[in-house]
Amino acid sequence: METDIVTNRQLQAIDELFASGGNENAVLQKFSISLSKWKRWRSQQPFSRALEAKMKTLNQNGQMLLLQHSSWASARLLELCNSEKEEVSRKACLNVLQLNSETVEKIPPQQDDAEDTKTNLTDEQAAKILAVLSEDMSSQP
Repeated sequence: METDIVTNRQLQAIDELFASGGNENAVLQKFSISLSKWKRWRSQQPFSRALEAKMKTLNQNGQMLLLQHSSWASARLLELCNSEKEEVSRKACLNVLQLNSETVEKIPPQQDDAEDTKTNLTDEQAAKILAVLSEDMSSQP
């Protein structure tokens, strides 16, 4: 008999599952749940919906955290393009290019204002990025 209600114990088990890094055995042990009962819970829609809702919430929280720090990370990458260590500079330039490419792909085609898509690079940063691109293109068959 399947119920449409998720019990407090089930919600606590879901919370513990995430707190333990996905360790199901730890959850079963802590709440004295048999493996067969756990499998039954996992197969029931209300429990799986609650589990999916928890995953969605954690994913959204992670996305928000990344968004809050994306400006800092972008600025740091641009700084690393000027690194004296050639490999660090090369990798930073490649990451800037990849991020820019991903950003441009997300921009709707009907956007007319080209100023919004420009990145403010120094001449030195632009030269390093072009050098990395040139190097990558010459190494491809």
